[in-house]
This record gives sequence, C-alpha cells and structure tokens, in this order.
Amino acid sequence: MPNPLTILIPAQFNGPPGSANGGVSAGLAASRIDGPAEVSLRAPPPLDESMDMVKVEDGYDIHHGDQLVMTAGPALIASRLQRPTPFRTAMSAALSARKTGSVSSRAGPTAMTA
Repeated sequence: MPNPLTILIPAQFNGPPGSANGGVSAGLAASRIDGPAEVSLRAPPPLDESMDMVKVEDGYDIHHGDQLVMTAGPALIASRLQRPTPFRTAMSAALSARKTGSVSSRAGPTAMTA
C-alpha cells in the first residue's frame, strides 16, 4: 500500500545547487507535527521529487527512495524556566564584584530596568 504522506518541494524553493531550501523543507516536515516541532536534515532534500513520510514512534522519517533526508518530531521544550534574578540581588553582586576588583571599574550595565 502506498504511503499517503509525501512532501514535494518545487524547484522555485531551491537552496544550494541541486537541493531544496533547508528552511522550506524543514517547515513542510514540521507542519505534520502537532505543536512545536524539531526537524533534522540528514541529506540534501531533492527538488520536484516526492519524499515519503514514514511514521515512527515520535514523529516521521522522511525518505527519498532509500535515502533518509529528514527526521521530524515534537520539540523538547524545557518544562520549567529559570526565574530571573531580582534587580537588587543583581546590583548587590555587581557592586560587590567591583569592590573586590573582579570586574573592571568601567564594567557595568549600560541600561537598567526596575
């Protein structure tokens, strides 16, 4: 049974000689993933030729014939972001560093926000 999912990049989206533009190729592959996606190019994507998208555990392998061209899957996103350092803590550290000589007297922020 033929694979119903394919990608074809028209010649107008060329990249390096004989290859499709990587960003366009990755964008088309990523469009098949729900949510943020991560795409890795493994070989130059062909122009004007279909590539088969083969479902794998966490996304797709994209092949041109026997050649693996790209992999696409969900992006791994950090679940917890580090909280920013409070302004007073940062200023205290900067002043302390100046006093101890670990930072030159000319160093320091050029703009501050509260």
